[in-house]
Amino acid sequence: MTHFKTTYKYLAVILAGLIIFLFDYYELAQPFTNEIVLFVISILKAAYFIYFVFRSIKETAHKDFYFNEFILLMIISFSFDYYCLFRSKADAFAGLIQKSSIVTGFLNFFYYSISVFTTAGFGDIEPTVPVPRFLYLWN
Repeated sequence: MTHFKTTYKYLAVILAGLIIFLFDYYELAQPFTNEIVLFVISILKAAYFIYFVFRSIKETAHKDFYFNEFILLMIISFSFDYYCLFRSKADAFAGLIQKSSIVTGFLNFFYYSISVFTTAGFGDIEPTVPVPRFLYLWN
């Protein structure tokens, strides 16, 4: 039961990204609507991540705490966000092949999210419109 208490939050974040992806993939909403919804959810996720980090630091200041699962969740979550932005606005990123499979596209953005999270990015993929540039700051 204790594992459920800690993992349901992670599953909720990944499920939210998956729902946005499916809305975009099946074109259930206009691209601009998807972009706005994705932007709002991404900001809320980033605020939650910041809250989680500070709360965890406060709670675990006297003992060991490992962020590896949390960091992986952030990377996967932002990968979904970037991929959904790319699907709704094809010119949102430079340096990508426009017609790629779902798996290849997601892996490109997983790579991009890792590179942005661990460094300042390599520059081979870069955002070209305001929304992904703003999300880049949160990643």
